[in-house]
Amino acid sequence: MQFLIEGAFQLKTTELIHYIHSPLVILVSAFVETAPFALILALQPLLHLKELIHSPLNSLLWMGLFLYVPSGVVFFISNRREKAILNLSERLTSLKNEAREQADRAKELDEDTIISSYLSNEGQTGDELARLLDLSKKAVVAEEVHLFLYRAGRLVCYLSTSETAPVPEQEGLIQDILKNREDRMVFSEDKELENTGYLSNEPVRSLIGCALMDGQIPLGVLTAESLRYRAFTERDLEVLKGVTSLIVNALTRQRLMTILKISHTGLNVLHEQSAELTTVLDVDEILNRIVHSVRKLSGASVVLLWKKSASYRVFASKDLKVRLERISVRKINETLLKIVHTNKKAIYFDDLNRHRGAKKLLLPDGFPQAASMFVVPLLLNSRLEGMVIVLSREREGFNQYQRHLIEVYLNQAAESLSKAILHEEVKHLAFTDGLTGLYNHRRFQERLQEELKRAERYEEPLSLILLDIDHFKRINDTYGHPAGDAVLRKLAELIKKTIREIDFPARYGGEEFALIMLKSASKEAKKIAERLRKTAEKTIIKTDAGEISVTLSLGIASYPEDAKTREELIEKADQALYRAKHSGRNRTVLYRG
Repeated sequence: MQFLIEGAFQLKTTELIHYIHSPLVILVSAFVETAPFALILALQPLLHLKELIHSPLNSLLWMGLFLYVPSGVVFFISNRREKAILNLSERLTSLKNEAREQADRAKELDEDTIISSYLSNEGQTGDELARLLDLSKKAVVAEEVHLFLYRAGRLVCYLSTSETAPVPEQEGLIQDILKNREDRMVFSEDKELENTGYLSNEPVRSLIGCALMDGQIPLGVLTAESLRYRAFTERDLEVLKGVTSLIVNALTRQRLMTILKISHTGLNVLHEQSAELTTVLDVDEILNRIVHSVRKLSGASVVLLWKKSASYRVFASKDLKVRLERISVRKINETLLKIVHTNKKAIYFDDLNRHRGAKKLLLPDGFPQAASMFVVPLLLNSRLEGMVIVLSREREGFNQYQRHLIEVYLNQAAESLSKAILHEEVKHLAFTDGLTGLYNHRRFQERLQEELKRAERYEEPLSLILLDIDHFKRINDTYGHPAGDAVLRKLAELIKKTIREIDFPARYGGEEFALIMLKSASKEAKKIAERLRKTAEKTIIKTDAGEISVTLSLGIASYPEDAKTREELIEKADQALYRAKHSGRNRTVLYRG
């Protein structure tokens, strides 16, 4: 092209034609490789040989400056840009290939690419064990609780509720417990127990010892001691066995930490979210964290269903507007979720549109619309306790790597849930009356104080019902104490069935019970109290000693109309109960009635 332009100039001798070729060279320099560009510049003197011979020197300099410098700058910039684009393209291709390879290898996660490691350090474990020992001491009403562990081939006192830790001996009861792997409960009526296997600070007359076993590996012994004769029961032994399970979990807990040959980002999120669960012992908090973590792992919407009796509680990620708080098992079985509910295995629906013509609903009413769905069961000891539903608006919304990462995380979360549930069961035993299954007096006092503070903060009413079984002493004298116990158990059952789920029932002492009625003024509380009184009056209680009928007297005081403090509220409710008993019994009396 430049040759043609230069030839036209030579024929026509028109300067305008001559000036066209310079921008052309500059333009071409942006699109050619290094070798062609060098050739073009090398040919310029030949094309302009006539000007080099006849033109003044300054004209040649201006032409060279105008031609060579802009062409060189344009070529340099264009060349660098092309190299940068090429590097980015190669890097993108490499990343895509690596991601595809990692996703393909995710199916090997269970066999080849998982390693185990502890997630909690010794300090965190020590704090957890200290809380467990303190809880155990309260639960079984022991003087002291000690944890002995194997260290360097011998038993040492690793932790104790006593300020002065006991010193283990070479042999004795705790050594025999560990050797035989058999839990023991022993008493001494006349004198302190001998040969316990450790030097105690006080004369021990009752002792429970439970072996800590990690499979077939002995870890140590947990003991609870008392200065009283026959201070413990079989129930206390079961409580301590439950605590040993928690301790073993705390000592031997291992978490899946590293997934080889998979996304580094996904691994960090998995590790971060799993580590957060290790220190949590509240079930609801763990469930909420699971929803949050699965959303981070998947980038999608999440609904968690947690089984409670014949229904599921609903937990949803914040991006969803799910107003459901509960959903029945029957409604679950009317949808595709029945497959997971029945088979207890994860299932992936990559295109929900293919199932829209089926007889079953895709999802329960109130759930968001989705194009694909991944559902994973939450199994605790092989029992289905819930399911996690991950929803995407896109077809094929989750690749194999994402699905496997979610399953790995939920397996870890199931372990944390098991630990939290066991912890709550042990805690419940510490706060529960052994005969009736209701909360005990100490927990009642704590809860009443908590609820009064909450009622004051949110400006809500609260009522306290104190109730008493009329002529209970006569029942014990006539039918015997076992029959009296049966009456107390039956009344506790009636209370649970009559009150609302938000209310708090407790055994106040003897034949007296206390009910904390949340968000209830005196009139609402009296309606529930009367319903309970009439139900009890109509109930025939069958015992081994015969059929027994009872009546109840109930007294009610309310916050803030009757009292402002815990002590005042209890006193006013007790006064109302006193008036009920001394005005004929079998009635409900308000403090301001």
